[in-house]
Amino acid sequence: MAPRKNKHIGSSFDDYLKEEGDFEKFEAAAIKRAVAFKIAHQMKAKNVTATALAVRMKTSRSQIDRLLNPNDGNVTLKTLEKAALALRQPARSPAHKTRRATPRKSAVKKSVGLRTVAKKR
Repeated sequence: MAPRKNKHIGSSFDDYLKEEGDFEKFEAAAIKRAVAFKIAHQMKAKNVTATALAVRMKTSRSQIDRLLNPNDGNVTLKTLEKAALALRQPARSPAHKTRRATPRKSAVKKSVGLRTVAKKR
């Protein structure tokens, strides 16, 4: 038999990328795509919008769009970590309680010192 002319027959695609020097670039892109997919899946499962995630992460909505775009490789590991941590916390933590615009009647009575007397029938 004649020797094969193509030296890549029988080798893996990873070997080819390593020979070309592109393995690390493609591996990083694949990891980023997988993480973006997992974050999007968690957002959908927990019913969290991109705007809500941005508020939790204390960042902009456009940063979340870059994070979720599998083709945008300009995302740091720190941003990915912040997104993962933000998706683990509850929707409203005790530190972020909102104040009511008008106080409840019971709160007003307590602050004034009034007692309510039950009506007898």
